[in-house]
Amino acid sequence: MRFAGIDIGSRHHDIAVVDASQRVIVRPRRVSEDASGRATLKKLLGSPGDLLVTLEATGHYWHNLYSWLVKEGYRVAVINPYRSNRFSEEELRRSKNDSLDALLLARYGAQKRPSEYRARSAELSELQRYVRFRERLVQDRADRYRQLKGMVSLVFPELERVLRSLKSKRSLAVLHRYPTAARLARARMKTLASVGYGRGSRVGEAVAGQLIAAAKSSISYEHGPAHEFQIRTLCTDIVWLGECIEHSDEEIDTQVRALELGRLLLSIPGLGVQTVGLLLSELGDPADFSSPGAVAAYCGVTPFHRQSGLWQPKRASIARMGNARLRRGLWMPMLNAVRSNPVLKAFFTRLSERGKPHKVAMTACINKLLHIVYSVAKNRRPFEARIPEETPPQDILVAQSPLNQRARALVDENAARPAEPLPSKDARRTVTRMGGDTAAQRQRSEEAPGGAERRVGPGRQGRRAQTQIDTLITEFA
Repeated sequence: MRFAGIDIGSRHHDIAVVDASQRVIVRPRRVSEDASGRATLKKLLGSPGDLLVTLEATGHYWHNLYSWLVKEGYRVAVINPYRSNRFSEEELRRSKNDSLDALLLARYGAQKRPSEYRARSAELSELQRYVRFRERLVQDRADRYRQLKGMVSLVFPELERVLRSLKSKRSLAVLHRYPTAARLARARMKTLASVGYGRGSRVGEAVAGQLIAAAKSSISYEHGPAHEFQIRTLCTDIVWLGECIEHSDEEIDTQVRALELGRLLLSIPGLGVQTVGLLLSELGDPADFSSPGAVAAYCGVTPFHRQSGLWQPKRASIARMGNARLRRGLWMPMLNAVRSNPVLKAFFTRLSERGKPHKVAMTACINKLLHIVYSVAKNRRPFEARIPEETPPQDILVAQSPLNQRARALVDENAARPAEPLPSKDARRTVTRMGGDTAAQRQRSEEAPGGAERRVGPGRQGRRAQTQIDTLITEFA
């Protein structure tokens, strides 16, 4: 059995091959990322029958090489760079370069024998590209909004008092036409009122009058050509990015509903098309995981317990080694899911009543949601809400148990019996002479309230009842 390690690069790759005993068969060598490099790589790798290729998931550069290797019939293991980094620390490596990295990956394959990577289907891969590109578009639009807000605070700080929000189509249309307060102060009422936005909407004379009045009394002194160019460019970018996001939403909706698994996950209350698209793009088919706990661990919402010696922390954080994109994308949908999903709502309420902090309860609900997603994907059946019946408190369960009821009856029966009087003084003296009560005990008994007429308290009766209760416990056991 041979093991090859390939260190991925943007323009070239480094390759090394070892055998099962980690003896070097092919010394580290560099091949280019082109057709001639592929031919050289095939000669160095040799027959694919007894070879396992190990490479890291380095950005997006590994995709083309992985597809080519699979097409040529090689078995490929794609590992997390974090694992190879920890392996290098285990080896106490003192140097690092591309050639040594390739040799390290080959030795990693020989020692750890990683499992072969299974690529996702073409449909899920296409969905993942749309979802991730949409996320990038949303981030870019948020950046443009922040830049626009900073510019408007310089050129027309009173604008938001009239239009309320810079994110509306009306605000963007006005700013694109009149980017500064100086421009707006010279605008004609009818021209400003006829500025269109959306589907046939107009600014209107009422708002136009307020804008012109605010512009004329503005305290801004920044209104140069550079400011106008920046604001117009930002408005154009925001509108264009919004159109791209709408197109991405349509494509994601179409692809999610075209998948059987997507339609099944949409049956879970609280999950919309975008959330289901995120789950499918990051998890693939959840049924491929070994357990629902593995899905939660991949997302990074499982508890991370740390204890050492006398240090016993009362709380545990979550393990953040999972998919941060998935964990971040599920937070906002969960705020809606705990209201609309009956199972998650009951679970969240139960945790809150136990005194759990809000974020702890929300993270636990995300964990619960991933268990539901795994169950739906594994069984290939739509979601069915099954809320367990509310369990009575523990004291009620104990009070209602047959053992407790019989024990209480025996206690009540013994308590209802008349108390037996103490023996006379002569009898007590006889007991003392026979080695019974001591003189001090006799004196305390005579000086007690009631004297010889004092009745026996619950001590003897309690012992008798306890003996009967012990018998009952033995019978029930």
